[in-house]
Amino acid sequence: MDLKTCFFVVNTSTHGHRLVFSSRSGKLKRINDELYRRLFVAPDVNLEGVPQKVIDGLIESQILVPQSEDELQVILQENKDSLSDNSSYGMTIAVTQFCNQDCIYCGQDNSVYKVLSQSHIDLLLKEIRSYLKNYHPKDMSITFYGGEPSTALDTVVSIAAAIKQICAENSIAFNADMVTNGVNFTPKVINDLLNVNIKQYQITLDGLE
Repeated sequence: MDLKTCFFVVNTSTHGHRLVFSSRSGKLKRINDELYRRLFVAPDVNLEGVPQKVIDGLIESQILVPQSEDELQVILQENKDSLSDNSSYGMTIAVTQFCNQDCIYCGQDNSVYKVLSQSHIDLLLKEIRSYLKNYHPKDMSITFYGGEPSTALDTVVSIAAAIKQICAENSIAFNADMVTNGVNFTPKVINDLLNVNIKQYQITLDGLE
């Protein structure tokens, strides 16, 4: 199979080797300078003498793709297919715009503390019930976002508990995650979140040293 380097990659040099990131797959590979030159400098990809295991890894990571592939059309089709797939239902909920840090590069307004009102939460749960009834997905995932969602912990736990119950009533798997700076985390906070199936966390390293 004739191969080419994916258009949607970023590479950088660090500590004597190269890191190549494929934005199509979200995967990162470390390669040596010789392979880098073969992939990114030479006019055509030359894989002569490269171990098949290495080539397979580059293909699996979508750093190498078929020469004949129209990458843009493939990505557009994948997006269309994803939109028509109702087997999974995902949602991001911004419970508050408030944050307990004041990073200079952030556009959030920290002067006023506001969280989702009960009327908005009721509408949200109504929408979820309607979707589950109409499409019957196998699983549902929620991302809690902000601002800093842990500043509205009671609201997060309340929403997650309600969605967890709705999913249980409909025999649908439920999992949730949170994007957070982690500043408010204590063992009790983590246990409260785990109890409502918020089990994955993206910790942002922001703010003061």
